Amino acid sequence: MFDFSIIKALLFDLGGVVIEINFQRVFNSWSKYSHLNPNQIRQLFYFDKPYQQHELGKIESNNYYEHVRSTLDLDASNSEIELGWNKIFTGEINPVVKRIGDIKNKINCYAFTNTNEAHQNTWEKAYPNISLLFNKVFSSWKLGYRKPDPTAFEAVLNLMNLNAKEVLFFDDTEENVTTARSMGIQATLVKHALHVTSVLDQLEES
Repeated sequence: MFDFSIIKALLFDLGGVVIEINFQRVFNSWSKYSHLNPNQIRQLFYFDKPYQQHELGKIESNNYYEHVRSTLDLDASNSEIELGWNKIFTGEINPVVKRIGDIKNKINCYAFTNTNEAHQNTWEKAYPNISLLFNKVFSSWKLGYRKPDPTAFEAVLNLMNLNAKEVLFFDDTEENVTTARSMGIQATLVKHALHVTSVLDQLEES
């Protein structure tokens, strides 16, 4: 499936691959400030244009929180919305974190995440060793591009100074993996932690 002989770098998504996330925790928290229950909030919440602009760094957090407040009818301050927003993180995915730690001195490891400033500040503080796993973390809100935009992958490849085929990419979103593959990047869809560790074992054994 992969040509391990030409791999020069590993590129990891963060949420769902290295850090466990759970949107339901966000909805549960926000429901305390709304007449809507968590399930109703989940049905109304989606990755709309303001969400994407927030992850692109094009609108500030306070403006996005105002959008959330209006869309979900929240009677909450920006700080209360942000507190709930940051409950999305539930912990490191330990088998993956350990395995990256084992292999990072043998091959360059990078991360590429669709995220916003508040979320990045939160996970960096909660899991300070995560950033140490990678040569560089590419964040959409700093990069100005987000997955699955091909331009985002082009930007990351340029920053890594690598050809597409020289990169092995791990992501838990099929659309992101499909775009990466269409550009020649060797990519795999992550469904569970053991999938990541298995591929890394194969890489080392090749």
